[in-house]
Amino acid sequence: MDTRRAYRLLAIVAFGLLVASVTVAATATGTPTPAGTPLAQCPPGTPTPGGATPPGPTPTDPADYDFEVVGGVIEIRMTERGFDPQAFQIAVGHHIEVTLVNLDTRPHTFTMESLDVDVTVEPGQTERITISAPRYGDYIYVSTAPCDVGPEWRGLMRIFL
Repeated sequence: MDTRRAYRLLAIVAFGLLVASVTVAATATGTPTPAGTPLAQCPPGTPTPGGATPPGPTPTDPADYDFEVVGGVIEIRMTERGFDPQAFQIAVGHHIEVTLVNLDTRPHTFTMESLDVDVTVEPGQTERITISAPRYGDYIYVSTAPCDVGPEWRGLMRIFL
């Protein structure tokens, strides 16, 4: 192995150790997440912005989703595993009645910034919203609640022709 490659490898390992030690220190001290929730309050194994469990890949290609076709009415369940379903589609020109059911023990949100939708659903509660005939395209929905940072808290609404 040549000297430059050895130094490069050493630098990568040193950087990895530095990042790991900062992460462990932040987790051990209960450093707040950006939303203000101490990491210690997130359920074990929950991906957190500075925690030890990194989130998995976030689907960005619509082909990564299994779409549920709806006829203007959809129920989206919020569980400890995220949104269910994580993707749905409907033909353009229809209003969409969305029922949000939180089956988890902590609050979650249903947020679609592009459509100015932001609803908080408390544990064990149900909320209903109407999305008025959105235009053709793909719309991302997420939960912005503390600790909801993994790909399971990101979904896609597709409006097709």
